[in-house]
Amino acid sequence: MTMPVYMVPCDVVRTFLMDYLDGQQPLLRRWRFWFHLLLCPPCSRYLRQYKTSIQFAEDLAQERKPPPEFLEHTREFLRKHMDLQEK
Repeated sequence: MTMPVYMVPCDVVRTFLMDYLDGQQPLLRRWRFWFHLLLCPPCSRYLRQYKTSIQFAEDLAQERKPPPEFLEHTREFLRKHMDLQEK
């Protein structure tokens, strides 16, 4: 089966997927990507997995600070523990 000229091949979609999601491609290429994703279930699945992976990585990368009470408790514990070791 010959691919229509307006279709982007699967390997191109996968190679430039981040650019597509970031909007870094010209409008015509974005349209071709969108059209390909509309008609290609494997690439649509790949896109969903890709987005999920990005979201997972972003969630992990978020800075998570412990509550101030925990920090104070830890400092007190370390001060006490260090005092005991010095004696």
